Amino acid sequence: MPMVGLYDACGILRFAGHESADCLAYAEFFELQDGDFTVEPLLMGRPCRDGGDPTVAYASMDNV
Repeated sequence: MPMVGLYDACGILRFAGHESADCLAYAEFFELQDGDFTVEPLLMGRPCRDGGDPTVAYASMDNV
């Protein structure tokens, strides 16, 4: 099932939900103002270019 995420102004994922309305409810609850966040689709289950596990986060820029 596709998911969407709410990112703050620094680009940090703060919330993930199944619909944009979930993210907007989060923003309303925490009184976030327009321009303080974006709602974007989450890319999940895509194969990595190096053939690795897409669920593993890498700290090295060598994998970019």
